[in-house]
Amino acid sequence: MGAESEGRSLYQRLEDLSTNFITSASSVDELSERFEYVLQSYILPAFAYAEASFERKPILTVFTLVFLTLSLVPFLTFATVCCAALSTYLVVGLLSVLIISAGTILTLSTILLSVLFGTGIAATFITTTIVSAYLVLRLTVHVRQDGFAGAAAWFYDIRNYVLGSLPPFSNVFQSSSGDGNPPPPTDVTLTWKAPAEVKEDEASNLDELRSEAPLAGEGAA
Repeated sequence: MGAESEGRSLYQRLEDLSTNFITSASSVDELSERFEYVLQSYILPAFAYAEASFERKPILTVFTLVFLTLSLVPFLTFATVCCAALSTYLVVGLLSVLIISAGTILTLSTILLSVLFGTGIAATFITTTIVSAYLVLRLTVHVRQDGFAGAAAWFYDIRNYVLGSLPPFSNVFQSSSGDGNPPPPTDVTLTWKAPAEVKEDEASNLDELRSEAPLAGEGAA
């Protein structure tokens, strides 16, 4: 069994070696065919043309060969430098475009954020002003109509505002019931009075109270 396995392994190695040899030979044949094609198509015709040209115009042919030989190195150097320069310009151009684009985007983003920040501050100020004006107007209406009892209703409005249930703006000019709760919806018409009229009303109220005071004393007696 050991000899048979060794024989099989040796046979496998020989097959692998034969396969590698055949593959290498095929590659060499292919390369030789390509070289022969280049030789027959380009090199030999070039030598034949040079020989014929040398027979017809020897001086011009020698000059041309020397010129081409001496120009080969500068031409290759020129081609190499041009390719390197173009590659460098392309890389630098792409990097410049990326850097400029990133800088532009960052700058515009900064400006946008600054504008949005200012807009937020302005919106906060305007909102605060509107809410403050509303609350002051509401307090003025309550105090004018109900006196100190209106302050309780105003506090109730503020509490509802904080809880997110602010009364509609159409109810601003509605009076309170005096018990700290908002009154039912009623149509209220505000009448402005001059200070002199207010003093006259207060004087008439005092006269009525004085006239009623003796009657109350007699009833008690």
